[in-house]
Amino acid sequence: MTKYKLSLNDQYFQSDDIEHGRLAKKFFDELTTLFFEKNNKYHQDFYTLTGEQEWPFLYNEQMQYSMLSAAISQMTDMHLSEIPFSYLNHKNPDSLEDQSRTQRRIDFWCLHQASKAGKAINYFIEVKHSFYCTSEKSNPKPTQQLLKTNSVLKDQILSAKKELKNAWVGDGDVFMGIHIIPGYHPLNTSATYTENDLLNEMPDFHANHGIQWISKTFKIEENFESQWDKNYNFVTIIGLVISKKR
Repeated sequence: MTKYKLSLNDQYFQSDDIEHGRLAKKFFDELTTLFFEKNNKYHQDFYTLTGEQEWPFLYNEQMQYSMLSAAISQMTDMHLSEIPFSYLNHKNPDSLEDQSRTQRRIDFWCLHQASKAGKAINYFIEVKHSFYCTSEKSNPKPTQQLLKTNSVLKDQILSAKKELKNAWVGDGDVFMGIHIIPGYHPLNTSATYTENDLLNEMPDFHANHGIQWISKTFKIEENFESQWDKNYNFVTIIGLVISKKR
């Protein structure tokens, strides 16, 4: 198995500002740890069988579902994917005729109890995937596409919170956005920027506008080889967490 390090950045996560904040933080920490463990096991087994390097967390959003599902299933047997729900589509807020219900799905739902005597919490999870260039020839600021993807993720969990409230059994609801972001640089360049540069450049990471931010980073001592002709320095998962305010 490849040796790697995980680091949790919870500096700006205010657990006591939201309901179930401490449980949500623990859930994110465990979920992301298992996600990276399963990616590492996949990489090791794939290399043993084929002699080739492959890391699932480098693939697109939809291809992350299998590793996340495997991680969630290790935490609880009560989980489903692609949960449908409808929300009000405000084409014109001043006209009732232009308001209609639109169908969408949420990537994962699970009911998780951290301990036998603990609360059973519904987690509604949306997933996104982007890349961050760490090259000396690049800019430390994330691309507009990465920022847009993160903004969409934020809007998705906010709309899910609005439409799914009080609709599920259990002791409470937490809405969580998972943004998986590998940091890379081309083979002919050196890495200048780190996961800290990424987080420092993310709007609102240091602020609290009703959404709690947290992250987990996967790192290997050396640049790790992959299925593509790039060097990868780290993979950071940014978590956006909301529930009821206290």
